[in-house]
Formats: sequence, structure tokens, C-alpha cells
Amino acid sequence: MPGVIELTDRAKEVLAVSAAAARRLNPDAQIRLFLHAGQLRTELTEAPGPGDHLMEVGGVSIIVQDGIRGTVDAGDHNVLSVHPA
Repeated sequence: MPGVIELTDRAKEVLAVSAAAARRLNPDAQIRLFLHAGQLRTELTEAPGPGDHLMEVGGVSIIVQDGIRGTVDAGDHNVLSVHPA
């Protein structure tokens, strides 16, 4: 998994803020990045699924679906997207 995806500073910031907000409601909540219809999506979950990987982002663990490759960035309205390497 290491080196498969990279995150821009803005994406790291968005994920850290989102994870902190989610944990206020559920201390076990983690953000999961996954692809759906070719677009990067996020969801809250409590555990990785089969084939998922854990990744540390600024002191926050996020779950990443296997197969995501490239650089994750945050654009307008903090929408995350992945750009192939």
C-alpha cells in the first residue's frame, strides 16, 4: 500500500478536519476512501473491509480501498478527487 496514493496538503487537512468531526459523534468512526463509478467517494465506517488498507494522515488513520492509485486532492467545497500518477 505505501506509495500507492499520495495526498496533497489540502486533502490531508480536509481529511483531518472531517475525521475529527466524525469522532465527536462516534469515537470509533474512520473515513474510508473508495471508488464508485470512477469517482473518489468517502464514507464513515468503524473497520476496514476486505482488501482495504489503513493509512496514516497527519495523525489520523483513514481506510483506503485497494486499487486506488494517484494523488488525492481537495477542490471546491472540499470535494476529494484522485488524479492518476
